[in-house]
Amino acid sequence: IDSLYAPGSFCRDMKDHYRQTILTIFLSCAQQFCGHSNVLNFAPELFSRAGFGSKSLLTSTLLLGGIKFIITVIVIWKIEVVGRRFLLLTGMSIITVSLLLLTVAFHGDNVNTTLAFVGSVGVVMGYAGSFGPLTWLLTSEMFATSIRGRSLGLSTVTTYICASMVAYLILSDHNLTDQVVPFSVYFLITLLSTVFAALSIPETRGKCPDEIEWEMETMWIWRKRYN
Repeated sequence: IDSLYAPGSFCRDMKDHYRQTILTIFLSCAQQFCGHSNVLNFAPELFSRAGFGSKSLLTSTLLLGGIKFIITVIVIWKIEVVGRRFLLLTGMSIITVSLLLLTVAFHGDNVNTTLAFVGSVGVVMGYAGSFGPLTWLLTSEMFATSIRGRSLGLSTVTTYICASMVAYLILSDHNLTDQVVPFSVYFLITLLSTVFAALSIPETRGKCPDEIEWEMETMWIWRKRYN
């Protein structure tokens, strides 16, 4: 039993399931570098400029929190009907478009508050419908029970590392008027991530890990590169 939890055993398991491991790391990184944290960080100031005045902090907290709650409930309610892949790609696409709006909004000397407001809400909606509930679910469904816990641990560690990097970038330049560059980078990363997800992540609904792995082997990106 002890051999199952040895460091060498973990490395072998991850190597044997390299496709799933790559996707686990990818999802953990992509969910942090989509700009979600940055949007929440500047939401009160954005809402203040949009005309909410002194109540901008309370308004942004209640509005964005309410949106995340409603979208998450809908995802949980309909996930077995709609499917994981559709929800993930739809949410990532919404984030991508919203980041483009934010990039345009912050371009120039004056912030376009309307585009910034719509973009901020869009990022939160897209995140709540994709990365928020699906990163951990997809990770757990791709791996067999014997290594599922360690794969989730890998996902958690990767998430914390990426979150620390994003937090450092935000705190190192806490200036609303200079956000066009970060939002542009987030947009490009999320755009490429959406394309990669569309090419590499199969539908996992109602499938065992072996069926998921078999379907991954038939996908162009894995077959072309590794087989």
